[in-house]
This record gives sequence, C-alpha cells and structure tokens, in this order.
Amino acid sequence: MNYLTNEHGKAIGPLHPLSVEDHSLGSRRAELTSETVTFITGAAGFKGRVGLRSKPVSNPRGTGVGSYWRSDENEVDGSGYKLYTLNPVMYKKPQVVSLVETDGAATITIENENIDMEQMFETPSGARRVALTVHDQSGGQMYGWVGPVAKAGNTYTLDIFNAPTGGSQNWSGTAIATFNNTQNLSYYVYRYEASLVWTTGTILTREVAYDPQRSFEDQLRTLASGEWFLDYAGGEIGYCKATTGTSDTATYRAPGIDLGAGAAGSSTIRTTEGSTSMLVRGTEDEVGADSYTTIITPATACTHLLISLKGTNDAIISLDDGVTEHMVIVGGEAVALDGITISAGVAIKAKNKTAGSNYTNLNISVW
Repeated sequence: MNYLTNEHGKAIGPLHPLSVEDHSLGSRRAELTSETVTFITGAAGFKGRVGLRSKPVSNPRGTGVGSYWRSDENEVDGSGYKLYTLNPVMYKKPQVVSLVETDGAATITIENENIDMEQMFETPSGARRVALTVHDQSGGQMYGWVGPVAKAGNTYTLDIFNAPTGGSQNWSGTAIATFNNTQNLSYYVYRYEASLVWTTGTILTREVAYDPQRSFEDQLRTLASGEWFLDYAGGEIGYCKATTGTSDTATYRAPGIDLGAGAAGSSTIRTTEGSTSMLVRGTEDEVGADSYTTIITPATACTHLLISLKGTNDAIISLDDGVTEHMVIVGGEAVALDGITISAGVAIKAKNKTAGSNYTNLNISVW
C-alpha cells in the first residue's frame, strides 16, 4: 500500500501530520500578550507537562511557527558557518579575538571581515534578537544573548546577557572556572526564534531542543533541573523544575498581538481581518531640517516599521534617538521593515540627507 511519509519515514497521520509553513490563521485566533502557566506542585527536580493557551507559538515576526533558538536552521553566522566553508576565497573565516568571563562584564570580541555584526546583531535595548555560543577545545560551551555591539574597523565587541530579555551581563552554560579561555575558540550566532519569554525565568531556566519524532515521555525523562522543551506547533511544555515555584508568566512578542493604545494623539487602525492592530504614533512631519527632529517615540517595543516620504529630497532616519544614522529614505519612496527591534521610549528621528535640502511630508508608522 502506498502512503505518505515524512522525512523520518513516519506515516503521515494525526500523530505525524504534514507540516504547514503558513499558520497565520492560527496566530490570529490567539491574540495573547501573556498567560500564567501553572506547574505541578513539587520540589526542585519535579518533572511534568503543561499546555499553553497560545498555540501554535509563533516566531517573533509572526510569519511562522517558532523554534528552539539553537536549531541548525537558525544559525546565521559563526566560525563554521557554511558561507565561509563553501567559498573560502571570497569570505574569510571570522576569528575570536578575546573573551571576558567576568560576572557583570561578559563580552566576546570577534574579527569579522564579511558582515557588519553591529548592524546585523546589535540590540541596544528590549528583547534581544540573536543568541551566541562559544566553544573551547576541551568541549566546554557557554552561551548568551547579544545586546550592544561596539565596532572598531572589522573587529566587534558583543555584550552578552544570560536572558533574551532582562537578565544580567553574564554567560550561561559551562562554569567559568572550567571553561578554557586561552586559544582556538569558536563561536556560532543564532536567530532567537521564539516569541515566548518567561517573566521571571527562575522555575524553568534553560530551554533544550524538542524532537517531534521521539516520545514526549522519553524526552521528559532526560531533563535536568531547570531544563524545559516546547512543542511550538502543539503548544505543550515538558519541564523539570529548578525551584519549588508553581507558576510563571509567559509573554509573547509576536507582532500579530494587539499591543494596545499608542502615545498621545495616536490612532489604532484595524486590519480587514479585525485581528491585529497597527499603531500609528505622532503626526506627519511636513518639512525637514538639517538637525534631527523627533517623529515618533513608541510607547511599546515594536518589530515593524513603515516609512513614506514625498517630495524629491532625501532624509536620514535614526531609530535610537539620533545616536546612529540607520538608513536613508529616498524622496518619493516608501520602505517597510519587518523583524527589527524598535525600543519602547526611544525616539525615532529624522533629518535632511543634504544640508539645506529640506525633505517634505515624512510619515512613520510602527507596530
């Protein structure tokens, strides 16, 4: 008998259905900003399973089902990244220059001639977008999430934090005392592809991979204290508690969520589906100037940006209160960006690209 199977040879059916890339209808049904998750009462080391109200759990952009950050599909840079191994003539392998392990001052310095790591990976504030692992020659591994990045030519110093949001500037993973920070270190950078973040993160402290082809119970059995995994499609968590706590709040960063009211003078525009909201903050800036002018100050962190500029003169846009010149907007054009980090309370500003050539009719929307 002929029947469909998946890549692992399992017959397609209710237990092993075909995967679906577009889950937009599912994400629109679950407009949750957060939910309280209750764990089974018990001491540290107690194992259990719990279902989420939000399912499937989307990625931060809301374009598909989320995934464990350390999956191979989420790798975007590193010592062994395929870009450098496939074409070593065009691309030079990046090198770890130095590593700081000190509590409260964790950093890694990398020489990379192929990409601008500051533009690609920096998150000055808010929910961090990428995670990084570093490996020594004896098998030790430390990891953390990338915050601010300092650039000096082709060399970048990345501040590392122990949580995707909040946390402290410290490494996680192999104990600092046993990590061999001397030579031949390698690193890997991954997109953080989970919209779910724990508010306290003290009961469940370390996410590990979930394998849909293995039984849930078998994977639950192997968990160590504080470890947890998530079936992103089914919305079910397997966990081993690190403390005696019985609940934590899961917050969701997906842009499909109604983020609430904007700043004063703003309006909320509903889409035709009536499920998501665009936050239009501020008013149109009619005429530009040679120095930065505040256009919008978002009240909440956002991941989408829409800019339109009429007239013939160009403008420069800064997303961090005028500290960095992030982009040039050409007169008469519109630009839409998705999956970026726009921090709450940090002004988005604009100024003339060419001194004395005032831009006209600039409008910026974020959500």
